[in-house]
Amino acid sequence: MFGEPFNWCDRRCERCPLTSTCTLHKRELQRNWVHTARGEDPNDWDVISADMNEDLARTERMLAEVAREEGIDLAAPREPTVASLDEARLRKATLTIVGAHPSALCFTQKCHRVVGAQPADRDLWTFDVVPNLFVIERLRDELAPELESTTEEVRAAMAAVERVLAPLFAAIEPDARRALEELVAARAAPSPFCRSEV
Repeated sequence: MFGEPFNWCDRRCERCPLTSTCTLHKRELQRNWVHTARGEDPNDWDVISADMNEDLARTERMLAEVAREEGIDLAAPREPTVASLDEARLRKATLTIVGAHPSALCFTQKCHRVVGAQPADRDLWTFDVVPNLFVIERLRDELAPELESTTEEVRAAMAAVERVLAPLFAAIEPDARRALEELVAARAAPSPFCRSEV
């Protein structure tokens, strides 16, 4: 129901029970193997930067192909976009949170991924927003003890995040929660919902 698990995971592959079937994880393992075979350190920043540049170029090629197929003129002037008040509030709040607690980075990134989403866009809502809202809930719960013993500024920032996301959480259908429960019971949900026994 929620699409590929790597779109709604917390990127903690070492504890995820789905790594054996995850195409993104397999690709990263293969890339690390190639670097090691070449005598390169896959964790070296120059190597990581080259990998990121390669991924961005690949993504650009894929998007250009989709645009051609859909008849989208990428050279046409774009409509100006204005950040919503919610996006501005979220940006300020998440900078405060991550500044004080770098461990909250994945949580804040997921918040930015979903802000401004509308349930009317059914595919985006079902396959991206809802599963990522579930990840946000789980990460928030994991961070709660750390954030409770923090400064008033960080607590206020978390309250601001909660206010921005509250309408999105309220729009989650009960069927989606049941579907997640079924995936968790079957150990077919990614980390943070399921953890590998290893």
